Amino acid sequence: MLKKLKLQNLALIEIIEINFKKGLNVFTGESGSGKSLILDSLNSLFGGTNIPLNHLIRPGKNECLIQAVFEITPFVRNFLLDNNQFIPNNKLIISRNSFIKDSKVVSKFTLNNKAVKKKFLSELGSLLIDFAGQNDTFLFNSQAYLRNILDETGSKKLRDLKFNIQETYKQLNDLRENIENKSDNTKK
Repeated sequence: MLKKLKLQNLALIEIIEINFKKGLNVFTGESGSGKSLILDSLNSLFGGTNIPLNHLIRPGKNECLIQAVFEITPFVRNFLLDNNQFIPNNKLIISRNSFIKDSKVVSKFTLNNKAVKKKFLSELGSLLIDFAGQNDTFLFNSQAYLRNILDETGSKKLRDLKFNIQETYKQLNDLRENIENKSDNTKK
């Protein structure tokens, strides 16, 4: 769940911090006041291109920051562990710091102050936020996401069984790889 969003020197916004509460959170305002920019900033945080790079940084500034704090679910924690990302608590801080270097906009992405690749954040973002319009939703088109919803609603015994199967499958693949490597070495 998104808990906090901080935007600094992003396009029209000098600085804003939004604390989200459990339940429905609503943005209201006049046309052009930045409501869509707030949503687009979340897209940009996860490597999206809703805000073009040449408009990302506020005019007259050299850098901008998009930072979000999430409370993670067991499903997201498992994804992070599967990708060698240990999170000591349920708090996830994701940042995109963009700056001008040699007349180009360069972005650095971090997860709890540790550098991560944009591709990884893109995958993680699809688990944390689902952007939906009137006639679309992206997350529910993901077979992996739907399978994990079912897995998470099962009993502890079922989750343990799934974990054991995954571990056995990984061991099987490791053994296959070892056999292939030994086979390649004997041919040489």
